[in-house]
Amino acid sequence: PGVSDTTMFFFACLTGAALSEAALAALAPHVDALVSLLPYAFHPKVAAAALAAKKHFLCASYVSDGLRALAPAFKAAGLVLGCELGVDPGTD
Repeated sequence: PGVSDTTMFFFACLTGAALSEAALAALAPHVDALVSLLPYAFHPKVAAAALAAKKHFLCASYVSDGLRALAPAFKAAGLVLGCELGVDPGTD
């Protein structure tokens, strides 16, 4: 089962409480979308890396002020900035 032309990349981009923007920048050009399952505070940085690489961004969290600020740039680039896509509505 699954999509035959899909490849998932799992990588550690956190060192302590710091997000490795270099790791994101290195990965982003090789994928169609970045899906963040990190804590919500990291989503704006992941989304910014997606935008810089012209990739879609998805997460399960609510729209934060940081993501809201990036929304016009995603729209202008014709990219998806998808939030609140969790499997547990109301509990994440």
